[in-house]
Amino acid sequence: MDSEAEKEIVVYRAMYGERKLWVRPKEMFLSSVDAGKVNPTGQHDRFEIYQGE
Repeated sequence: MDSEAEKEIVVYRAMYGERKLWVRPKEMFLSSVDAGKVNPTGQHDRFEIYQGE
């Protein structure tokens, strides 16, 4: 929970590069990829469940 805005947030770790820890508002985390944004993976949802290798 964001202590200032009192809104739900999501804490997540990138599965690539330096595997940094990030925070986003929940509604942004659950949103679709912007239509005008470069999208080399072609995925529709901004984040997906990682199934592992």
